[in-house]
Amino acid sequence: MITTKRTGWLALIGIVFCLAFCLVVTSPQETSAQVLKWRMQTHLGSAEINYKALADFVADAKRMSGGRLDITLYPGGAIVGPNDILDAVGKGVVEMGFATGAYHLGSYPELAIETGLPMGWRGLSEQMVIWWERGLEEHFRETYKQANIHLLPIQSQSGITMISRKPLNSVKDFKGMKIRGFGQVAKWFQALGASSVYVPGGEIFMGLQLGTFDAAAWGAESAFYEKKFHEVAKYILLPKIIDMHTNAIYLNLDRWNALPDDLKAIITGAAYAASAKTAARMLQEDEQIFEKYLKPAGVKYCRMGPSDIETMSKAAESVWSEIAAASPRAKKGIKIVTDYLREKGHTTYDVEKVTLPTPAKK
Repeated sequence: MITTKRTGWLALIGIVFCLAFCLVVTSPQETSAQVLKWRMQTHLGSAEINYKALADFVADAKRMSGGRLDITLYPGGAIVGPNDILDAVGKGVVEMGFATGAYHLGSYPELAIETGLPMGWRGLSEQMVIWWERGLEEHFRETYKQANIHLLPIQSQSGITMISRKPLNSVKDFKGMKIRGFGQVAKWFQALGASSVYVPGGEIFMGLQLGTFDAAAWGAESAFYEKKFHEVAKYILLPKIIDMHTNAIYLNLDRWNALPDDLKAIITGAAYAASAKTAARMLQEDEQIFEKYLKPAGVKYCRMGPSDIETMSKAAESVWSEIAAASPRAKKGIKIVTDYLREKGHTTYDVEKVTLPTPAKK
């Protein structure tokens, strides 16, 4: 059973961020100053819990700015689709965006790290340290600048794991399974001996129901319940594949540069607060959903033991190396993450052994 201790300290972190938010911003200027009416395109449905957290972000920014920041939130596809959000913000079609870096790997392969590495940071505290104290956020801020975008503080989500039609008693049970996956998660499944297929989120339920695949990676408990996966699959993998994944809030760089310092502080503080609120809400909801709905429906956790977790981590190293080999910036991002993981005793992996491809001669 998941304890409530984690939820308690997450709520405390949320309070701390909100207090810090109030301290860092200056008093709003007179409301007669210019009102900035911005549009923010997301990849989310309007009923999703992190969409509601973004509504709080928008409200906080407006309140703290005395009405000078008036941001309208748009659900996925309202103006542009998920794959086009980055380009639309960079070109000023919309002023702001919220999405996962996984949509833009073709142009920026290092953004695979932004979402989270399989068997990478373990929990919210490690995610925060890596992003905000070890330099990962500044590293990616430079990446986003290449697209004429300013990256605001990252947004913590509750993580990504797998729900299965079959019980998983050990890591050996992955062998021969067919699993719906995506990106680096799909490659991790393959490293464990499974085959991986991709179908859109709307097709996962039917795929599980018909046995087209044995399991699927998609969010965590709340997401499984929302999609009704628990009706056709009863086993959830622990530990999570990505423990706390990451999405990004960003805005057009020209718009950012034109902001006065107080509005820069306000929108930055609102993003910090939104990250803490989202993480706390999602983790609490995952816990409550499991106890209230999933467990009574017969859903069980499949908890891997220490030796299995070590095998899962070793399998992830090949995925980390593949990402690192994509570009110098990808290798640096992997180094930031794995240096910390090594300090914590999670791995002995050394990215310096990865060889970058030789640039083609012009």
